[in-house]
Amino acid sequence: MITYRPLSPGNTIGFAMECFERGLITKEDTDGLELKFGNHQAMAKMVKKIAFREGFGNVLAEGSLRAAQQIGKDSHRLTMQIKGSELAGFDPRGAMAMGLGFATYKIPSTLDIPEIEVILVEQPVASGPFGAKSVGESGMILVAPSIANAIYNAVGVRMTELPMTPERVLKALKAKSL
Repeated sequence: MITYRPLSPGNTIGFAMECFERGLITKEDTDGLELKFGNHQAMAKMVKKIAFREGFGNVLAEGSLRAAQQIGKDSHRLTMQIKGSELAGFDPRGAMAMGLGFATYKIPSTLDIPEIEVILVEQPVASGPFGAKSVGESGMILVAPSIANAIYNAVGVRMTELPMTPERVLKALKAKSL
């Protein structure tokens, strides 16, 4: 099961493509896929292999750092990650505090969040690259849990349903006091 940030598969596959082009892995390693930059068919197939942990997809499913540990051959030098999490798809130099955030914030990884069952629905989306859409983002959107924790810390009731309206908070407070 794939349970990490949606940008991880793309960055991890990019790492694998770099390894392939440098000769650190071969078609024999990649289940016959020619993982070269620009080969979007191979990339799409590898996303599916990662999601179902099939063949070489199982090696990449834990991210580029762990894949590099299995591949060896100094491939760790090709990873683009901080503390085992792949880099964002934007330039963090535009946000001054982002470097500090990357250095100190524990970005959840596959070991930190519960398993999410992935059901691939073959319906292309025009706005996604090659018609793709995110696999794991919904499990990583942290706004609602953060608000729920803030409510719990403020008033002592655990909110478990969305939307967390004032009426629902009041109802939970009344139920707690009974």
